[in-house]
Amino acid sequence: MHIPSGIVTVLAFLLGLSIALCLGISPIAGAILGVGMGGACLIAFMIYEINEDRHLHDQAFVDILGYLIGLYGTIVVLFTISCIW
Repeated sequence: MHIPSGIVTVLAFLLGLSIALCLGISPIAGAILGVGMGGACLIAFMIYEINEDRHLHDQAFVDILGYLIGLYGTIVVLFTISCIW
């Protein structure tokens, strides 16, 4: 269920990087913007899950594992596609 959240985090990183490069900003600034957007998604998800676990005791580690599977799976797919091109 939380795998799409991991995918969105990687896409937010790529979107931030793409926006910066399309605007003619330096690649370093684009990387910073991309990491900022991806990091914001990551931090927001972790805060949400920890808070939910604290109140509901629903074993947030299962949700976080699903999130990480989506995150790392997307990175592997994008890396594989970039190596093929």
